[in-house]
Amino acid sequence: LMFPAGHPYSWPVIGSMTDLSGASLDDVRAFFRKFYAPNNATIAVVGDVRRDRVLALVKQYFGTIPRGPTIQHPVPAPAKQLSIDTMVVLEDAVQTARLQYLFPTVRSWSADDAPLKVAAYILSGAKNSRLTQRLVYNDQIASSVNASTDQQQLAGYFDITAMPRPGHTVPELQHAIDQELQRLATDGPTARELQQARNTSEARLLGSIETVQGKANRLNQYYAELGVADAFQKDLDRTNAVTAADVQRVVRTYLLGARAVLTVVPTGKRELAATPRSSTP
Repeated sequence: LMFPAGHPYSWPVIGSMTDLSGASLDDVRAFFRKFYAPNNATIAVVGDVRRDRVLALVKQYFGTIPRGPTIQHPVPAPAKQLSIDTMVVLEDAVQTARLQYLFPTVRSWSADDAPLKVAAYILSGAKNSRLTQRLVYNDQIASSVNASTDQQQLAGYFDITAMPRPGHTVPELQHAIDQELQRLATDGPTARELQQARNTSEARLLGSIETVQGKANRLNQYYAELGVADAFQKDLDRTNAVTAADVQRVVRTYLLGARAVLTVVPTGKRELAATPRSSTP
């Protein structure tokens, strides 16, 4: 629903059984030689080590591996821009319905990446977050609700998923979620909400480098994404720079317009699905 046919994100990473069954041994070997090559790899060595000793070991164990062919990486492409709401209903062997909103957004490290992450936290990142407080604790119409943003190297999307509490319906969840999105777009976050989101983001970022393995993962991730290993401060600064106006803007830009609405319902109970809006903004 988010990506057009042919987009690298329009199929599962591992592919389908048809793909796997159709791959020959030569296909697998060619894929490995092309992508699992020194010119397409990053290695992070972290710990109480000496640079000269590490370089010697790298040359010893990897120096004889031949360079692979030049790889043409995909040009960053946006998610599919929806012109109207798209409603999809799936039936499955489940006991209760599940509502999912999906909005196309931006790729990682774009200008709106950090504000969208802050918006997701303000909506459901804590017990006092807007959707959690409204749906789960105050109105008690949902057993769970989660807002998250998935920004990848080429494109991204924003996801809001909620499950109704017994005795309540998916349309009730829709009404409450739509109201809270509109309220955040109109009024913006409070200073307290914004600071809580920043504090939590910083704590999680610092927590991710508490271990040696965590440091290695961060260095590798930054180098793979940005071509610069030492981007921790940049990562921290971009979240701390998010303003209330930024959050308000990204909610207006990405979370009020056309969206994909997916409802999973118990088999044979399509009447429990989400209802369409009277019009798409």
